[in-house]
Amino acid sequence: VRNVNQFRGLLSVSGGLKPRFILEHGSSKLVPRPVLSADEIAAMTRDPGSVLDHECLLPGGPSGKTRTGFPFTISLLETLANFRIRAVLSGEPYWAPFYRKGHPCQALEVTRSILQSFDRDARLAGRKPVIIFFPYLLDLRKFLEDGTWVYQPLLDELEIPGIDALNLGEGLAEYLGERDPCSLYTGCDRGHFNPEASVVVANLIARYLTSAHLLTN
Repeated sequence: VRNVNQFRGLLSVSGGLKPRFILEHGSSKLVPRPVLSADEIAAMTRDPGSVLDHECLLPGGPSGKTRTGFPFTISLLETLANFRIRAVLSGEPYWAPFYRKGHPCQALEVTRSILQSFDRDARLAGRKPVIIFFPYLLDLRKFLEDGTWVYQPLLDELEIPGIDALNLGEGLAEYLGERDPCSLYTGCDRGHFNPEASVVVANLIARYLTSAHLLTN
């Protein structure tokens, strides 16, 4: 979701302006971080779309962000289209739709293009690139529930051009067994890996690098 976002304040409770990539003729093109005057910042707070040309999370846009206002009943009903609220109602992580082909924000396609560029540049520099997927708590929980990874579409997209990717979720799920995924994170609603999970992740990466003959003594 961050890859199609220019103003972090539309994604989280705080945050500034940031650059992003867009797709142009099938390749990623950098859109620099917006540099706004005081008047433009004021205009952005009233109507983000008047200033941000490449923001996916605009009110009234494909993400379903809405403004509250009169008539309030209609405004409340419109909030049901918000991607975070839809996620709660559907029981899936809020970022799940952004991994799907055909989403109007093109988050899957943009992210694939970024990773392809990274893979190409690393190889041109004589390096061996590996894309590593670090599962969020809800990603791991969903896999344990139904056997599917939220980010599987991106894994599939990378497999087509032969880009090496390591899904740490598989090793973490095997390590967990019947335990709750919360036991590997700093919090049950959100958070980073705790010390136990960090050790597991380090071992999984070392094992992968060794098996791929990328780790030398």
